Amino acid sequence: MRYRFASVSWVILILPASSLTLKSCCGVVSFTLIDYETLFLQPMSGNANRARVRARRCAVQALYQWQLGGQEPAEIMTEFQRDREFKKVDVAYFETLAGMIPEHAAELDEKLKNAIDRDLDKLDPVEHAVLLIGAYELAHCPQIPWRVVINEGVELSKMFGAEEAHKFVNGTLDKLARTLRATEIAEAT
Repeated sequence: MRYRFASVSWVILILPASSLTLKSCCGVVSFTLIDYETLFLQPMSGNANRARVRARRCAVQALYQWQLGGQEPAEIMTEFQRDREFKKVDVAYFETLAGMIPEHAAELDEKLKNAIDRDLDKLDPVEHAVLLIGAYELAHCPQIPWRVVINEGVELSKMFGAEEAHKFVNGTLDKLARTLRATEIAEAT
């Protein structure tokens, strides 16, 4: 079995559910391992959905900071958890977005290049952060419906972006979804 450990907090995905005890420099840590389906594929309650929305909001800010400041994602995640109000935030999802998007940035930017009509260098950092989240969710989170991904991107750009940014984000993510989620879209129509 393989375990993947994030640098700030450890997210362990394994089948079937079991427990694990690890020894580290900080002492012995016990985990309950949960399977991928339990973590990401089960229907979410209203509170869980709102926690994901809050995680995306924090991720936009973290990715903005990563783009402009050049800090390591692990440092940014640590800072967020230390200095910001993290109540009612899906911390695991925030860490996934803030940790994995920088890792996949080149791949995501390549996908975005095909969906936009301008150079990525000319994108506003907020719009770029929102588009990276949308591209990541479309490419790597098939359990999130494509319409939800687009809607969340639009809402994030309304909250953080320029006045008309939501229209650009909507069009870009829709175009990207038609490429990355063609089967899902065809089944929905």
